[in-house]
Amino acid sequence: MKTKPTIAMIPSGYKESVLYSIMPTVGNDFDYAGGSSTVVDKEAFVKEVASNIPAINVEKGESFLRLERGTENLVKYSENISVSEWLKTATTVSLDGGVVSPSGKLGVYHVAATETMEEHRINDSVADPLVAPAVYTASFYIKSNNHTNVVILLGDGADYITNLNLETLEYEVVGAQILQFDVKRDANGWLRVEAIGNIQIGITPLVRVYLANAAGDTVYKGDGVSGFYFWGAQMELGYGGTSYIPTSGSTIVKSSKKIGLVSDVFTTLRGTLIFTSRLKSDISGAENRCIRLGDTNNSFDGIRIQFANQEDRILVQYRDGINTIEIGLFLVENLREFNTFAFSYESGSFKFFMNGIKIGENNSTIDEVDMNINWLRSFRTGEEEIFNGDIKKILFYNQVLSEEEISSIK
Repeated sequence: MKTKPTIAMIPSGYKESVLYSIMPTVGNDFDYAGGSSTVVDKEAFVKEVASNIPAINVEKGESFLRLERGTENLVKYSENISVSEWLKTATTVSLDGGVVSPSGKLGVYHVAATETMEEHRINDSVADPLVAPAVYTASFYIKSNNHTNVVILLGDGADYITNLNLETLEYEVVGAQILQFDVKRDANGWLRVEAIGNIQIGITPLVRVYLANAAGDTVYKGDGVSGFYFWGAQMELGYGGTSYIPTSGSTIVKSSKKIGLVSDVFTTLRGTLIFTSRLKSDISGAENRCIRLGDTNNSFDGIRIQFANQEDRILVQYRDGINTIEIGLFLVENLREFNTFAFSYESGSFKFFMNGIKIGENNSTIDEVDMNINWLRSFRTGEEEIFNGDIKKILFYNQVLSEEEISSIK
């Protein structure tokens, strides 16, 4: 396609490449704000980045920008499970200096079941939620050492159980309060596990892992040797985990990560916004997270694309300070996978596309759209909520692209 975008943000992740590109017709670079965090580099290792350094993750050779909400890791010792804060039942925990951790460093703790007929488990609990019920997200890295089955609990009760096979990655969500469960393969045989659960009144949120035998029983006689390696435990209040937060002796608070243009305000009669993104969680009501182009006050004036407004649905709106125009509430699938969305407008005609296909449109009396491109964010009851997911690209064209042009942008 010969048409060039007025504004482009394309993460590269490599020093020899441009981190963000932007056309000189606008003349300002993207601004980035965020606390220190971790990313997955091109060697597939978890590494720390300093405050206000864009979190660029690399996955299967592709780079993307991580935007996420502010949060706190409520697990005090995320890597050293030998301390007393981690409770052990009929297990031995030892440091294996020959195993490479997900961060690329040598030394990971190993958990083995003792040779006794009883439950074998480790767990670290956090304080009860101040307001219950409350949604929590637990995540950690785990690696098999001649052991196949584990049982994972997110809360102290039968409603928070998930059975996981460390070899096949097959899992069974048993607990009624488990809202979402994910497991994926990482480098060096590690698995990344994430579970989201609705913690009820009187239930303590925790990260608990049982060893189980081939039949799935948690009460059995271990051999004192086989088990699993464990690293990077995290427990957060809210829907969907964020990048890993290392802790040692205390919980750690991490600020949100967001981007915007430094100072770029223009009013346009027409335009096309295109972005490729995926969410960390697409559960209905998950913090109203959005992609938004709008003004700087605590409203959502401008273009607002609200993910997970309802289960598997996107709400698309435009607001000019007085009028709120609903372009539509669209049923979609796989918001946790990368999708390319496009939003075009001209003389009050609004159209919305997903992966090159038009899925909605609306006409209104609005002639001009204010395009003060500010933070990618949303608001809920006056409190800022940041888009919690990954961005591959953001493009803005100061003209309406044809449906053929939109479908050609992957």
